[in-house]
Amino acid sequence: MARTTARPTGTALALLTTLTLLLASLGVRPALADPDLTDDPAEAAAGWLVTALTDDPAVGSDFGPSVGPTIDVLFALAAVGVAAGTIDDIAAWVTTQVAAYTQGDGFDAEDAAYAGATAKLALGLLVTDRDPRDAGGIDLIDQLLSLEIDDPDAGIVGRFSDRGEFGDFSTPLTQSLALLALHRAPGVEPSAQAISALVDQACDDGGFPSQFAPEACTSSVDTTGLAVQALVAVGATDAAAGAVAWLQSVQAADGSFSSPDGVNTNSTGLAAAALSVAGASDSAADAAAWIVSQQDGCDTDSPGAIPFNVDDRGSVELATSQAILGLVGASLATITREGASDTIPTLDCEAAEEIDQAPTEEPVGEGDREPAAEPDDQEPVAEQDDGQSTAEEDIPQPTRVDSGLSPSVPTWQVLTLLLGALLLFGGAVTGLQQRREPR
Repeated sequence: MARTTARPTGTALALLTTLTLLLASLGVRPALADPDLTDDPAEAAAGWLVTALTDDPAVGSDFGPSVGPTIDVLFALAAVGVAAGTIDDIAAWVTTQVAAYTQGDGFDAEDAAYAGATAKLALGLLVTDRDPRDAGGIDLIDQLLSLEIDDPDAGIVGRFSDRGEFGDFSTPLTQSLALLALHRAPGVEPSAQAISALVDQACDDGGFPSQFAPEACTSSVDTTGLAVQALVAVGATDAAAGAVAWLQSVQAADGSFSSPDGVNTNSTGLAAAALSVAGASDSAADAAAWIVSQQDGCDTDSPGAIPFNVDDRGSVELATSQAILGLVGASLATITREGASDTIPTLDCEAAEEIDQAPTEEPVGEGDREPAAEPDDQEPVAEQDDGQSTAEEDIPQPTRVDSGLSPSVPTWQVLTLLLGALLLFGGAVTGLQQRREPR
C-alpha cells in the first residue's frame, strides 16, 4: 500500500511566512503568564526578602550575618508559604550558629546561655519541623529550661533569665518567645510559674511593658503583640483579652501603631498578628491596610519591600518580616514550613505598567455631562463605632493589576487570534490539496 503524503501548499506557506514577518517587524509576541508574578502584598514582600539575603543565606549587617533577623525571615516565608528551598537553607545555616548565637561561644562564660536567643532559634527549628533537641549538638529545650528561675531569692519565679558575664537582658518579650517554644516542642509544656511570670507583668491598662518589673509600667505595642500570641497559645485568655483591648485603644485612625521611635510597620505588624490571632479581625484588617500603604511599589528599586515607614526605612529586612506576619495574621504558635511552595514571588510590575499606559476614554462634553448631585442627594457617610477606618480600598496599594480586559484589546491578542485563524485555514487547504500516490 502506498504511503499517503501531505505537503503544505504554497498558499499556506505564504500566509504563515507573511504573518511571521509581520510579528517580527512589530516586535510582538504573546505574553505568557509567569507563575511567580503576584499582586498579593504579602507574597511580594516575601519574594523581596529572598532577594535581600546574603549567600549564607542570612540577613547581612555591618558586623556580618545576623542570626536573629534571619530567623524572622524564616518565620515570614513560612507564614506566606513560599520559597521552601530558602526556608530549608536558612534552617540549615542557623543550625551552624547555635553555640555563638545562644551561648556567646568564644566571648562569654563557658556556661553562658541567652533565653531569648535560645527560644527564638528553637521556634525557628520547630517551624521547619527540625528537632530543637539536637541543634548542632545542643539541646535547646533543655538549655531553655535550665534558664527558668525556681528560687524566689534569684528573681521572679518562672522567668527565663540570661546566664552569662554581661548580665540579664531577658524581657517580657523573650518570655513570650520561651512560652511559644515550649508550647510547640514535643513532650514538654511551659510551667504554670512561667506563664504567671508573663501574666503578672501586665500593666493596669492591660498592655505589657518592655522590661520586667519597671518602676513605672508603660505598655509596649511590640511586647504586647508578641505576648498576646503566647497567652492565647497557653490558654491565658483573660490576660490576652486585656492586652487586645489595650492594643485597640492605642490604634490610630489610619490603622497604624507606634513605638517610641514613631509610627512604623514593625509594631503595626506585630499588633496586627496579635489582633488577628485574638479574633479582632476588623482592627487587624485596618492595620494590614496601613502596612500595605507603606510598601514599596513598582516605582522603586525594591518592589515589595516594606520599610520601617515611608520617612525612615530602618532595617528593611526586619520591618518586612514582622510586617508580613501582620499581613497574613500569622501566629508563631502555628506557622509551619509544611506545604510551602518553591515559588519565589515577584511583584507584577509589568502588568501594572500596562494598566498605567492603557488609553483612557474620550472626555465627556459639557452637554453630555450628568448633572452633579446636590448635597441633599449624597449618601450619608457611615459612622465608625471605634473611629477607625475600615475602607481598605482607600489605602494606596503597591501595584494595580487589571482583573479583566483592558479598555482596548492589546495588539498581540489581535495578532494571536489572526495567527490561529490562518493556521486553521492553512490546515484546511493542505487537507484538500494533499496528493496521494496511486495504489
